[in-house]
Amino acid sequence: MSDRAFDIIGLFRQEHKPLRTDELAARLDVGTRSVRRYIKQANSLLSGIALIEPTHPGVYELKVIDEKALEHILNVSPRSTGVPDSPEERVSYLLGDLLSRSDWVTLDTLSQALYVSRRTVSSDLRTVELTLTRYGLELESRPYRGIRISGEEAQKRLCFADTFFQSALDSRGASAFGVTMESVQACVDSVLQDSQFTFSSINYRNLIVHVAVAIMRIRAHAYIPMEGSSLEEIADTPEYAAAEAVARELARQFAVDLPREEIAYIALHFAGKRMSWDRLPSLPEEDPSPLISEEVWQIVAEMIEEVWQVYQLDFRDDLELRMNLACHVVPLAVRLQYHMVAKNPLTEEIKARYPLAWSMAVDGSREQERHYGSSLKAPEIGYLALAFALAIERSDDDPPKKNVLVVCASGAGTARLLEYRCRKEFGAYVDTITTCDASQIAHMDFSNIDYVFTTVPLTTPVPVPVREVSVFLDQSDVVGIIELLRREDSGGLIRYFPRELFFAHVHEATKEGILTFLANAAIERVHLPEVFRDLVFEREKIAPTSFGNRVALPHPACAVSCAPFVAVGLLDQPVSWGVHEVQAVFLISFSNDPTFNPDEFNSGIAALLSSESAIDRLLEERKYETLQELMGLGGELSQ
Repeated sequence: MSDRAFDIIGLFRQEHKPLRTDELAARLDVGTRSVRRYIKQANSLLSGIALIEPTHPGVYELKVIDEKALEHILNVSPRSTGVPDSPEERVSYLLGDLLSRSDWVTLDTLSQALYVSRRTVSSDLRTVELTLTRYGLELESRPYRGIRISGEEAQKRLCFADTFFQSALDSRGASAFGVTMESVQACVDSVLQDSQFTFSSINYRNLIVHVAVAIMRIRAHAYIPMEGSSLEEIADTPEYAAAEAVARELARQFAVDLPREEIAYIALHFAGKRMSWDRLPSLPEEDPSPLISEEVWQIVAEMIEEVWQVYQLDFRDDLELRMNLACHVVPLAVRLQYHMVAKNPLTEEIKARYPLAWSMAVDGSREQERHYGSSLKAPEIGYLALAFALAIERSDDDPPKKNVLVVCASGAGTARLLEYRCRKEFGAYVDTITTCDASQIAHMDFSNIDYVFTTVPLTTPVPVPVREVSVFLDQSDVVGIIELLRREDSGGLIRYFPRELFFAHVHEATKEGILTFLANAAIERVHLPEVFRDLVFEREKIAPTSFGNRVALPHPACAVSCAPFVAVGLLDQPVSWGVHEVQAVFLISFSNDPTFNPDEFNSGIAALLSSESAIDRLLEERKYETLQELMGLGGELSQ
């Protein structure tokens, strides 16, 4: 609450009469607009106690409802007490207070602590309840006892950690509970400085927050329950030994006694936040096996297979992607099992910059949900999206040059001519070219051969791909071979956006109506099966495909088209789409067309979707030619 709001209340009490806004402005040395703002703040504080209301234009009067309560507020002004002075700060305070206790507390107690009325506290508690719902928690109320938060202890701690992670635990909120980031960090650092444990900076901060929250909850006599079998498994790990040492430091610093369940809880946070190449907590310390178990490797394989089915982008032989995903899934499995969530401050930026990779991560995450029975939150999806974004970018690198065997049946001269033509047409893609007669094929060494180009049918099986070509290598042969040696890039990004699927004015007013309209148009004009529409709705049920900036990118749950395309619908009015308002919809259909360049598509579509000015212009002009121009400016938009 602003000091000026208390000054205004004091002036009305002092004068005992109506006051003009210009008079109040002169007394307070502020403008009349500021006076009206301070009156609004004062009325928020005085809700149910008193009211400053207009009697004539520019004239206000203080009407008292509860004289005793008003005197109490004026006598105990919170100007120097650090008491929250805005609804947002009060909500944060109430969350912290309720999550730090296990007992009941009355509204009177909370209103006195905040220097506001019961009505104001009740109003703020409605916002608190909305936050609690996201964590599966409830605000329980009992007559003559008050209120308290009910739900699983792990969820209470997660909510508490998230609240203070956002509002900086090392500031006013933490000190109110006698715990600071610095004091907790000192305890943890004293144990970890000589250990082999390594954390990213964001995960390390998150670890400190969760340890601090554990201390607060233990002081409220609230403990984490844990089954005996799980406890025994965790107790025989390096993480538990480190957690025991941290517990001893915490006991010395904060005078709290941590039972084995709480030590195991800290150990789980060690396991769930360590850098990717550490061991699984379930592996014996002396076991030299790598971290990635067969189960994790299989989950990653299923994730990549899911991406292939939906997007027809083949990462199944991308070992680096498999390793990057597996290294994240290992600690992620621990977090999912015990309902923990990693922090990712770049979540929204990842979603905006890599929309294609984000969608892949959402679809791939379904495999983890099936295995672990717990859905992934946006921060976790963001980390998976980064792995896919890197794979997409690598896919556009120039492929290694190939070694080719040219087979001809009409003599060495013809074979040499064909070799020359190959070097002329495909020199950028070919390393060595070997020639042979068809009769020699059975005796050739294929250990260093990637492809066979032959002018005659081969009767002898060979272990590499074979392509039949004409003796003189006509133009159709050239095009086909280039597609084989390298994905061809032609036509620019706009080639994925057919004019017949650009709709400048879509009148539908619901997400369902818009999806139906665009899917039906694609079915009719691209000659797709009817199941395309059902697959689009199936994917949308998994997670909304809105990405902010008034844009949505729906797509089918698996690829059904022969060629990739994007249908564009510009809505006449914004429509609610998940947590965002959407006015430009890009319905994407993927395929395994060899000319599709995923890195070009990802960077180009991301540049368009993340540019507020580009979407503004597209919605203002509503012309296909505008889209053409914007697609051509992809590089500039991304800068």
